[in-house]
Amino acid sequence: MARGVWYEDSRNRWRVRLYYNGHVIHRSYHKDEEEASETHRAAKAILDAMTPEEKDQLINPKISTDSLTDILSGLEATKRSKPTLV
Repeated sequence: MARGVWYEDSRNRWRVRLYYNGHVIHRSYHKDEEEASETHRAAKAILDAMTPEEKDQLINPKISTDSLTDILSGLEATKRSKPTLV
């Protein structure tokens, strides 16, 4: 199990939390451990690819702490859509 992924009994869900400079920048809940771990890996890969300036924007109090969640949601939608043949 990845660091930042654990089972939360009170919600009966697997919880994902990712931090940057002591700030939570991604959080989500999942029905199974595999999905939670995959979400954590994807979020961490995105975070690792960001510049320090982009990461700092994620912890700006004027920006939602769910910014990375929005990015991941877009990636999930892209993965689910099938390419159009021309």
